[in-house]
Amino acid sequence: MVFGVLFIVGGITHMSKKKYLLQNGKVTKGIVFKMQRKENGYNPVVRFLTEDNEWITHEIKSGFGLNFYKEGNQIDIIYDPNDLTNIELHQPGHIKISAVLPLIIGIIFFLVGFYNFLMF
Repeated sequence: MVFGVLFIVGGITHMSKKKYLLQNGKVTKGIVFKMQRKENGYNPVVRFLTEDNEWITHEIKSGFGLNFYKEGNQIDIIYDPNDLTNIELHQPGHIKISAVLPLIIGIIFFLVGFYNFLMF
């Protein structure tokens, strides 16, 4: 039950950050600068120009199909102009699912824990 509450609180926090990015973020085109090798595959390192004409290079760590990108591919990026470390691939469906998933897991853990608590 405790894990459920932690997931719910974390899920709500995570969801509010993702919602803020979708509502206030800027969408732009980026280029896959290189593919960074990781234990479970590759993460694209993207380079893009902000609306203030500042070049940003950033490793994307979440998104759908990260292993399928190739160096030189052009991709859509969404970034927070007030926090240039908050950068993701512009995949609204993935962003919404990744925001809600911890909340759903938390509710399931909480309900199972609560049920077990009632049964003792």
